Amino acid sequence: MHHTLKTILLFTLIVTTQHVAQAQSMTDIDKRMSARLDKITYWAEYNSNDEKISASDSLGDVNDRLTDYLKKVSVKYPQTITAPYPRAIKSGLTVITSDDNKLRCYSWDTRMGGTMHNYSDYIQYQGTNGMQLKCMDCDTVNIDYGGDSAAVGVLHQQPRAG
Repeated sequence: MHHTLKTILLFTLIVTTQHVAQAQSMTDIDKRMSARLDKITYWAEYNSNDEKISASDSLGDVNDRLTDYLKKVSVKYPQTITAPYPRAIKSGLTVITSDDNKLRCYSWDTRMGGTMHNYSDYIQYQGTNGMQLKCMDCDTVNIDYGGDSAAVGVLHQQPRAG
């Protein structure tokens, strides 16, 4: 009986620890994305006469780091498709999630368009081989939902009807 109680307690501790670690992971992901978005703002507004520092190169680098991080975590952690990301949203990330939580769009102003806005846009979805993240900045994104494939064109490049 004593051994069974230890086993139950150990199992409960493991499950609880995993749940807390996952919740912490989403908080950590939010903080890290927010920090990268804040760096985008920093470099976009950077004003110095120091020729050794290239704000545009730094801006490109931080956008690449945000993209790489989003690609990594959105595939590795399926719960990212429903995570709230309050800090990242406050820092400039736009997140739109379908009502059934099976599709999510991420978008942010890269601040690399000069006087024009230039956005990075990604869609996240559960594919046949796990969670997927696809670039919407490309001409066409092919999505495999497990038997049904669809091509999704970039919305801002589609002609308007009428």
